[in-house]
Amino acid sequence: MNLKWLLNRLTHERRKLATVGVLASAGVALLIAGPLLLAGIINQVFAGSISTTLPDGLTNAQAVAQLRAEGRDSYADVVQGAGAVPGAGIDFDVVWQLLAVLVTVYVIGAAVNWLQARTVNNMTQQAMNRLRTDIETHIHRMPVAFFDTSTRGSMLTKVSSDIDNVSSVFSPLFIKLPGAVLTLVALLVVMPVISWQLTLVVLASIPVILVAGVLMAQRARPHFEDQWQATENLTSRVDESYAQLHTLRVYGAEERARSEFEEITADLARASRTAQSYAGSILPVLQSITAFSYLTVAIVGALQVLSGTLTVGQVQAFVSFSRMFSQPLNDLTAMMSQLQSGLVSLGRIRALLNEPTEDAPAVDETVSTTFGRHSFPPEIDFEKVRFGYRRSSQGDEEMVDVIQDLTLHVPSGATVAIVGPTGAGKTTLTNLLLRLYDPSSGSIKVDGDPIESKPRVAVRGQAAIVTQDRWLFTGTIADNIAFGHPGATRADIEAAARDSHVQQFVDTLPDGYDTIIGHDGASLSEGQMQLITIARAMVGHPRILVLDEATSAVDSRTELLIQRALETLQQRTTSIVVAHRLSTIRDADIIAVVEDGVVTEQGTHAELLETQGRYSIMYKSQFE
Repeated sequence: MNLKWLLNRLTHERRKLATVGVLASAGVALLIAGPLLLAGIINQVFAGSISTTLPDGLTNAQAVAQLRAEGRDSYADVVQGAGAVPGAGIDFDVVWQLLAVLVTVYVIGAAVNWLQARTVNNMTQQAMNRLRTDIETHIHRMPVAFFDTSTRGSMLTKVSSDIDNVSSVFSPLFIKLPGAVLTLVALLVVMPVISWQLTLVVLASIPVILVAGVLMAQRARPHFEDQWQATENLTSRVDESYAQLHTLRVYGAEERARSEFEEITADLARASRTAQSYAGSILPVLQSITAFSYLTVAIVGALQVLSGTLTVGQVQAFVSFSRMFSQPLNDLTAMMSQLQSGLVSLGRIRALLNEPTEDAPAVDETVSTTFGRHSFPPEIDFEKVRFGYRRSSQGDEEMVDVIQDLTLHVPSGATVAIVGPTGAGKTTLTNLLLRLYDPSSGSIKVDGDPIESKPRVAVRGQAAIVTQDRWLFTGTIADNIAFGHPGATRADIEAAARDSHVQQFVDTLPDGYDTIIGHDGASLSEGQMQLITIARAMVGHPRILVLDEATSAVDSRTELLIQRALETLQQRTTSIVVAHRLSTIRDADIIAVVEDGVVTEQGTHAELLETQGRYSIMYKSQFE
């Protein structure tokens, strides 16, 4: 099924596939022509050599009769079979002509094989490039929930190693397989014409070769699956260790990380060793079987030469054909292990592409169309929203609600702070607003329109988010500010940088906005990275601003700069602020306390302190 799925994806390469088929047919024809021409040369030389030992003036029949009369029956059979003309000698004109044709055939055959390999290589690279693009596009369309249970190492393995492994299938599939099948068919036509007895000898080895190859390939497949699973685990471990290198060193956990790494590499080595052992054993076994077939063909062929049934050239041609016949079988069975490995990777890629996607593409529609459009902050309503996730417990799945029947009104242009204990559903609420998840029931409305009725890209295109995690990417500072907003001009970028106080430290850098930073912003401080993410939010002129612990990891001076930048941004947006540090949200228009997925209190800072409820307890625990 995986192979059929791959072939169905090659619709863009139909012309190349047809070209490969034509070239394969031409290559097989030239391949078979070679031994036949060589047989003609050998027959000319052999018959000419024999003719010099026979009396001149006789015909072949007379020379054969004379030899039989002398009791030399075996030699008479050879002379009769070779068709030697007494005294004729070797006709070198014919020999040179045949040799010239033979060299031409080999040269053309080499060119055909080169062109076929080149065509397949081009087809492979185009198909793999399109497959990588499809995977990347599909990943961007998949719901965020999928990545909650998937590791980065798993995704990296599928996009890199699995793709490369699939590409290794193309050569055996489109060069060796067509050539092997066509060669077998052609030889089954040609060989019986030369000798049906020798053909039966060759055919007798086929069942043994096929059974041996298939059995060993089947045994190798599960070990290839283990090998690629171990490769995925290793990639995940390396990615995690490098990402958390500082933490590992601070806690002195290098030895444990090394031990876990060695355990995974041992699993990989064990699976690879077993898989490759089976794969590597196929060819020697098949060569042993075919070697016995060659020996039998040579012995029977020699006897037929002595009996005059075949010429030396015909036996030589048949030996070459028998080798050609067994070689495709050996190739087909030997490449089954490679195909098994490639098909395992193909199955993993296919499973990824079969994962459900969001109902609206996140790639085909770009947010650049929303740049600079939004001038009025919207009102937002959460109406009896419920959201949960499935949790497996002892083989059974149960739904665990994170948000339960939550209702909240956010006025246009207001700043609403969401507070509550860890795990109360605060961040989940913002994810629902951005349609990173969809509620199980209830509705979220923006200006009275349910967001579930809008394309996801439209919902997200009117919003910006700043979290405690700095979302920086490898590139210049200007690129990072304009990320997601390709329509932003340099003036827009610099204006956002001034409003977010990024300008203050950019002016101190040698290359200014063109300074290259890595994805982890190693050359910048925590606060500087956070200010860049705020500038990125500003440049898009969002209607909705989501702040999720945006100032939790910076010093007090930088926090002041960030607060000023956010105040500038919040003046023209409806803002949802998630905070644990209650000092940062005292000026919010509304503070909503969320516990166990419901809003238990809401009001201003002063009102909630006066009620002496949950918020008051939380606030006093931080400041008293």
